[in-house]
Amino acid sequence: MLAASPWVWQKSINRGRLDRLNRQAGIDYADQRMIEALANASESSARDHARASGHSPDAPEAQAEVDIARSSIFRHAIEGALAKGAHSAAIKLHEQTKSKLIPGDAELLDEIIEDAREIEIGREYVARIAPLSLTINTSIEDLDKAEAEATAKNNTDWKDNDTQRATNQHFIDIQFGKAKRQLDEDKARLARSVHDWLTIPGPDGLPRIERPPIAIWARLTPEDRKRVDRVLEQNIDTMIDSVAQKSEIMLAPHAISPETIAKGDDNLMPAQARPSGTVRGGRLVRPWEEMRIEIFESHIRAIRELDPNIPTFPMSCRSTVFRILEL
Repeated sequence: MLAASPWVWQKSINRGRLDRLNRQAGIDYADQRMIEALANASESSARDHARASGHSPDAPEAQAEVDIARSSIFRHAIEGALAKGAHSAAIKLHEQTKSKLIPGDAELLDEIIEDAREIEIGREYVARIAPLSLTINTSIEDLDKAEAEATAKNNTDWKDNDTQRATNQHFIDIQFGKAKRQLDEDKARLARSVHDWLTIPGPDGLPRIERPPIAIWARLTPEDRKRVDRVLEQNIDTMIDSVAQKSEIMLAPHAISPETIAKGDDNLMPAQARPSGTVRGGRLVRPWEEMRIEIFESHIRAIRELDPNIPTFPMSCRSTVFRILEL
């Protein structure tokens, strides 16, 4: 019993080494030279294991262990590739090594590789008949139409192969399902961006009165753009009304003469009749009227961003604008 223990220990060492070689093969499946090196190393370990088991090097049992060890390396490499989704690599490796597989491994892998081939054929087929490229103009209706066309073609092209047709349809469903989900997510992000632009005050703390950035605006439908413009108009009216309500209007029509206004000196007016505003060109301009001019000028700037060829609107013409708009 004591004399046999060294051989038991040697068999355990060789078995552990074979296990490590198999695990490494599952990692290095893409490196053909490495797989061959691992297979040669497994042959050496298998011979040592056979000798520790009491078989002579030329015994059929020793050769059987060598064949099993080499086949196991190739099987683990192929299974490693399949586990990583590298079906093409697994198929290629199977073609190169199938003559070196023992019957049990060959039978196991033949069925798996056939499934892998079916998957690769399906992926390539769907990519060819239904290429997708989502744009800002792509709609759910467009995707539904393309999906129906791809399904009809698949049913025609593979009418005599039920399993391949089912695999192809699986990839069609996945491709268009992902595209529709992405489209829904993009629409939700766009709606959130528009909502934030219209409802969150700008850096000045006031409601937005300008259109959203072009990256957002370009993706809106004509109807969406009309809705945005209506909200912006409401924001402008809200701003004007707010300024008007906060301004103290102390000047009655009879309380001050045009001559006094023309002088532009508020100190000449009675305290109870001093205007809240500034005198421009002989006319009292109230704060909300100033706001309207500023809004007009902001629209001019926004228009020039879209078309730089429009002449710059001179700031010196504020009084002229004031009269034209009849504020």
